[in-house]
Order: sequence, then structure tokens, then C-alpha cells
Amino acid sequence: MPKTQPTLRDDDPARDVANDNSSAIANDRHGRLGAANDNRPLAANDNLRSTTEIVDLGVVGMGPGGLSLLQAAAAAGLPHVGYDQAECAQTIMGFARGKPLTGAPVDQFLRGGFPFCNGMTTREWVLEQVSEIVASNTLNIKSNTRVKKVVRRSDHIFEIHPEPSGFIRCKNVAIAIGPGAPRKLNVPGEDHPIVRYSLSDPAEFKDQCVAVWGGGNAGVENALQLQQHGAKVHIFTRGPGFDKANPANAAQIWDAINRGLIWHFRDAKISRIDPSGIAFTCPEGDGYLPRVDCLFAQLGFHEPREFLKDCGLPEQPTLSGIGEVLEMPGMFLVGAISGRPLIWQVIEQGYEVVESILGNPAQPAHIHRLASKMSAAGLPPEISDLAETFQEL
Repeated sequence: MPKTQPTLRDDDPARDVANDNSSAIANDRHGRLGAANDNRPLAANDNLRSTTEIVDLGVVGMGPGGLSLLQAAAAAGLPHVGYDQAECAQTIMGFARGKPLTGAPVDQFLRGGFPFCNGMTTREWVLEQVSEIVASNTLNIKSNTRVKKVVRRSDHIFEIHPEPSGFIRCKNVAIAIGPGAPRKLNVPGEDHPIVRYSLSDPAEFKDQCVAVWGGGNAGVENALQLQQHGAKVHIFTRGPGFDKANPANAAQIWDAINRGLIWHFRDAKISRIDPSGIAFTCPEGDGYLPRVDCLFAQLGFHEPREFLKDCGLPEQPTLSGIGEVLEMPGMFLVGAISGRPLIWQVIEQGYEVVESILGNPAQPAHIHRLASKMSAAGLPPEISDLAETFQEL
């Protein structure tokens, strides 16, 4: 995982540790429309016509994080372009129908342009917001276009290289591609058709025998949805419980287990998968679950290391508080690959990144949230003082 450090001020010499070459681009990297040489800056939603034009922000990945980045850039008048190898929000499209998603804390005000509700929301609601944003045609989005690599030139300009050929030049690049490939079980039989790594429609498994491997949020949510739609659910965890799930999910799964609605195999290890059954071990000994219609393996995801390597990033990049790669100023990692896995977090991060590009470093949202709570308690601190305190901690 990337290492993180506190956000650095613009006048801190550590910002440019990776490159001390002088150039107009380096000196004007935070300018709103500072195109290099005599290149004409693009309008915020203009089409890109040649590789000689330079945009202020290029984004790879058009999920909520990438869309939040482009919306903030467009609102500020920054020339921009966004790429996705599929349709926008493809990862969310792959979520189960009706899947609950964690919204922002109810007392958290989101500053990004992407609309997102507080509390809990659903897959369908988020996709509806994405459709409205794309239909507005105010953002320069290139969907169904795979990016091969990102190259940082000696003059501090980045080149985004999409397939099949050509490149676009950018002053700043944000990688918002989300998780990589799902982690495999690495046991005999894992290639059988009964093994799946995502759930699209829980109603499809009514009255079927289903196993779920994984005690994190994804595994717990899948197990609960499957049970609610009439499946006979067995959940396997490597540990005794559900420590990796958030408290609300953990409470719900324990309630279902205690009520006999879901069967739980704790401290378990799957040893073999047959076409219609699962062999496993647990503290009580060896076991076998027969007549399994489907096994959902929810073991998390590998980081997209190969693509990040193709973008010139070090194996363990050091990130600022908003996700800027300190070894490559102007390159930002957004979302899960920067340690912000929740949708509301990447929306907020998109706002923070664009504000940094504009030369207006934004304090993290939790600083404002804490200041609001302290003010309500009659202890009104200055935001800057509070931020400095956190910086020191």
C-alpha cells in the first residue's frame, strides 16, 4: 500500500523532491489555465483536437471519484479530459441489484460536485446520478477507451497514452481506477463454474444453497442480500468473526446467524471445490458442504500494480494527505489505491485535488466536521489551528 504523509504547503521544498528542473510548466503547475508555450488552452468541455494541446487535468477512471474530479475541474473552468476502459461507473454497475452503499456520515457536508446523500444509499441511486452527469454533456469524457500508460516528461508535463495510438498532454494526472483483479482462493477446483467473484442479482439464487467466503463488508453484504432473497446461505471466515466489516454490517450478520437464518463456519479454510460441493477444515475437524449451487469468493482485490508501474510510479509511492505522489508532483492517486475506499471519500478527495491544482489547498473534510462539533459545544477553534494540531500529531 502507498505510504502517506501530511499535505505539504506550496512553499515547502519537499514538494519538488523528485524534480528540481526549472520550467514554465513547473512554476505554473497550479495555474488555472497555464498552457505551455503558445498552446491555446481548451475550454472546460472542449473536444481535444491534437496532441499539441495541453489540458490542466487528465483523469484515468470514470467512477464517482473520477467524475467528481472532472466536475470540480469544469466548475473551475479547467480544461480536462477523462478516460475509462468501459462505461462510467462500471464497477458500481457490477454491484448486486439493490446493494446498500455507505453514504457520508449524516453530519458531514460533501464539498465535491458529485451528488451523494448522507447515511445509506443504493447502487441504483448512484447509477442514476452518474447517468444524469454523463447526459448533461458538460464533461469531456472518453468512455470505452483503455489507457495504456502515463508518461511524465522532463518538462513536468504528463502524456496519457490511450489505445490504439496517440497521446494527450496534461499538467496534472489523477489515477482513479479503483481496485484491481479479485483475489483468488488458490485451492483445487477454484475454476469450477460454481465459483464467482461478484454478485449481480441476489433474487437469482432463491431456494438455492449458496456459500460465501469472506468476512469483510463485501462478503457480509452479499450473504445478507442472498438470505433476504430466499437463498440458503453459509458464510465462511478465516477468523472467529467479522472484524473487517463495519459495525453496522457486523451487527446485522451476527443477528442473522444468531437467529438461524445464516450458517457460519468460523476459523475455516477451504481445501477443495468440487462441481457441487466444498471441502473445508475448521476447529471441529474436516467438513464437506454438499449440493452447493454457488460459491461467492469475497477476498478483496489485488492492487493494479502493473498499470501503476506503466505510469512510472515507484513500487511504494509516498502520498500527501490528498493523494499526490511526492516522487512525481502533479500525479494523484484517488480512491481505494490511496486508502479511500468509500464513495463519499473519493468524492471529497476529487474536490481536494482540484483545489490543490488551483493553488487553494483544502483542509480535509474531517477537520471541518470536528470544528463544527467543537463549535456546537462552545469551543470554536480556528480551522487553521485545528489543522496544524492534526499535522503535528
